[in-house]
Amino acid sequence: MDFEKEKLLNEGYTLDQITEIEAGIKQGLDVSVYMDQNFFALQMRQIRFGLEAGLDVTGYADERYDWFQMEEIRKGLLTKLPTEQYADPDIPYDKMKQIRLGLCANIELAQFKHLDAGILKELRLALEHNVKIVSYIYEGYDEEQLAAIREALEKNILIEPYLDIRFRGIAIREISLGLEHDVDVTCYVNPRYYWQQMREIRLGLEHQVDVSKYTNRFYTFEQMREIRLGLEDGLDVSYFSSLMNTASDMRRKRLALLEHPSLAACTETEKTDDMSQDAIKIYLDEEMTKAYVDVRGVPSSRLRIEMLRAIRRKGISVGVRYDTIDKMAESGCDFSHVLIACGELPKDGTDGYYEYFFRTHVPRTPRQEADGSVDYLNVDWFEMVEEGQKLAVYHPATEGKSGITVTGQAIPARRGKEQCILTGKGFHRLDDHLTYVSDLQGVITYEDKKNDAGEISAIRIEVTNLLVVEEVTLATGNLHFEGNVHVKGNVGSGVGVFARGDVLIGGFVESAMIQAGGNVMIKQGMNAVGEGSVKALGNVSGLFFESVHIEAGGNIYADYFMGCNLYAEKKIFALGNKGWLVGGSATAYEGVLAKQIGNRAGISTLVILGNGHQIRKELENITEQAANAQSELVTLIRAKSDFAQKFSLQICNASPMYIKISNAIYTIEQELNTLALQKSMLEEKLQKENTVSANIDEVLHENVTFEIDRVRWKTSKAYANVRVKKMDETIQLFHNL
Repeated sequence: MDFEKEKLLNEGYTLDQITEIEAGIKQGLDVSVYMDQNFFALQMRQIRFGLEAGLDVTGYADERYDWFQMEEIRKGLLTKLPTEQYADPDIPYDKMKQIRLGLCANIELAQFKHLDAGILKELRLALEHNVKIVSYIYEGYDEEQLAAIREALEKNILIEPYLDIRFRGIAIREISLGLEHDVDVTCYVNPRYYWQQMREIRLGLEHQVDVSKYTNRFYTFEQMREIRLGLEDGLDVSYFSSLMNTASDMRRKRLALLEHPSLAACTETEKTDDMSQDAIKIYLDEEMTKAYVDVRGVPSSRLRIEMLRAIRRKGISVGVRYDTIDKMAESGCDFSHVLIACGELPKDGTDGYYEYFFRTHVPRTPRQEADGSVDYLNVDWFEMVEEGQKLAVYHPATEGKSGITVTGQAIPARRGKEQCILTGKGFHRLDDHLTYVSDLQGVITYEDKKNDAGEISAIRIEVTNLLVVEEVTLATGNLHFEGNVHVKGNVGSGVGVFARGDVLIGGFVESAMIQAGGNVMIKQGMNAVGEGSVKALGNVSGLFFESVHIEAGGNIYADYFMGCNLYAEKKIFALGNKGWLVGGSATAYEGVLAKQIGNRAGISTLVILGNGHQIRKELENITEQAANAQSELVTLIRAKSDFAQKFSLQICNASPMYIKISNAIYTIEQELNTLALQKSMLEEKLQKENTVSANIDEVLHENVTFEIDRVRWKTSKAYANVRVKKMDETIQLFHNL
């Protein structure tokens, strides 16, 4: 058909509607299906998308559907779902979406379409994870509460006894976290607490401080936080914990007390120097544990009496040095800065600590010897524990010894800091709340996190199952295991080892498939003859690899690689006795370290460094998403404007369609902000690509091709001890010093 833009404008079509009609005509579509002025441009677009995909759009080319509903029906048609279960103009799009996603997972939710969309979503997720929340739905729990309950049940947390419909979902999460971390949640399971107050009490319990000092519900959560932080630092919080102090006051006093513990024992007036012009002037140090005197023009016959009077006026009663006063009286001279009384500084308590009965740090990487060789055979890989074994004992922090000022006031000692409790799985804490015991025989791992001050803020240990087998062959069949796997011997051709955790193989591997959710170590090496592979989310290590396809989410280590296809998210190391990387291809996003790349025979070897091309593709994708979102935003803004021109403000504000347009505008604006942040992170990542390199300690041979950011360079001769990197859009060679 002839397309006359001006004619359509005169007929009352908007520019956005005309754009959709024009786009359909250019693609040879039957635009008569949606060439209706009653359709918004965004509705036209969904119909056009359906026509482009060859779908029967008659099921949703109806102005009663908004464009969100149209999109859900279109997506269902694309995946050949029974859209009749939700293709109803009276079903809002967000409910349609949950029914559609349920159908994708073979879950029928149409019978629950009377529920709110958010509740429908939680029901779908619960059914997908095989947990039961229907009873809570009928009890009246809202979406946020149901999400928290569902998440707890998915983790097998016994949340039911602590549930109360008066708790917000975020409060239920605080209870769930407390149960997960094995603390006494009864301290804060109270609907009269806000969830932020619950959080502060939970954190205090996890850091093993006396939370009773701030469980008064009349404290704001900010006040609770200041008291908790003070307790964690071993301070005498009574100095600032009065309800009369605001959170800001508490913070100021807490930080001051950290610097000067004696503040808790004195007032500002007591610390102030006596600035009178008396002949005898006594002043105290900042901690008030030392008193000094200046004497000017006092007769020796009166000196002792006047000194004692001055001491009494100052309130000094502890540690008075009467012998010093007597000597001063005998000499009859003027004195300056003479120590006449001495109290005692407090001695802080010792910090709490864990005594571990297992090795907390196991390298799990090949050990490089002093001579440059690498030991792949004697690698410490698993740290084993037995069921019922004592894993750790906590030694609580101790109280300090109080000091005393020269005026007789006690200076509270700082109690030692408590460590946070151990979190994780596969163990439990005994009733003494100090001893941790393994629940099973298996592999234990330890991980700690530090805060900005370098202090440990969280400790997680996990005990997971370990399956030990002698060998894996065609006779034993493939091996699948949810935990860690230790194959003592060999793995033959044609079989697979699949583990959720780590895989340790003590022998040799032939043309097999090894997959791990953790790390893989093959002590005797692997020759796959081009038909075997190793894939791991962590590191891959082995004595050698020949004709193997390897993908690692971390590093790849071996004495040598020959004819392999290697992909490492981090680095590739070939630094053993041989240290060869010969033939095949090696892709390493963070660089390669080897003794030799290629060989004297000039075997073709490809080394790809960095990930700049992929990052640029992601940047292009984000830029395209942002452009599409911006285009949709412009269309929505125009639609909102058209709506506002046709109807009064009162009608607009009451119109579901107008509200949907407004909400969609907000959502897309948020999406654009997120895309901008992602773009910024990728651009920063791209900058780091400039430092990626290949470092060759001994010989870089002829016929080795390097590719960095799609720029290629091939060696035409051998080089000794060099580094290869990209500079100024070319790949360059640098000789190591």
